[in-house]
Amino acid sequence: MSTPKTVLELAKKAGAKMVDVKFVDTFGTWQHFSVPVAELTAEVFAEGFGFDGSSIRGWKSIEASDMLAMPDPATAFIDPFCAVPTLSLTCTIAETGTKEPYGRDPRGMAQKGEAYLASTGVADAAVFGPEAEFSCSTTCSTMRRATVFLLGGLGGGGVEDGAGRDGEPGV
Repeated sequence: MSTPKTVLELAKKAGAKMVDVKFVDTFGTWQHFSVPVAELTAEVFAEGFGFDGSSIRGWKSIEASDMLAMPDPATAFIDPFCAVPTLSLTCTIAETGTKEPYGRDPRGMAQKGEAYLASTGVADAAVFGPEAEFSCSTTCSTMRRATVFLLGGLGGGGVEDGAGRDGEPGV
């Protein structure tokens, strides 16, 4: 398990210049902001990175928009795709002042759900992942001289939108 100390060592060893602070919004979109690596201290793991929550769709109004991104040291890695050496940290979102988990933060909700499962003895771990959102519809009809079978997917390029695989007309 990573600790703030091991994360700071990783950043130093890799020569990181920036820290990419990441979280997921209510709609499942990755959000992020970057800070210079000098802003990364052991205290940040307990105090959080401040940011403006009104810039996140559906979160806060401008007059009450201060929020905290609380980094999880277990998520730290050096991003191999950045031009400048960058440490990546995934965060849970908290309210300023109280540091209570923000109710619209999906990661915080998942952590709360997992803690509830553990406290009730139902499970000691939970696994969460994206939903593929694929559905399929079928229609079958038998007539005097023909049998018709239609297969379509919602938003998947099926009969409904007239497109099949590789952009060819649907069946």
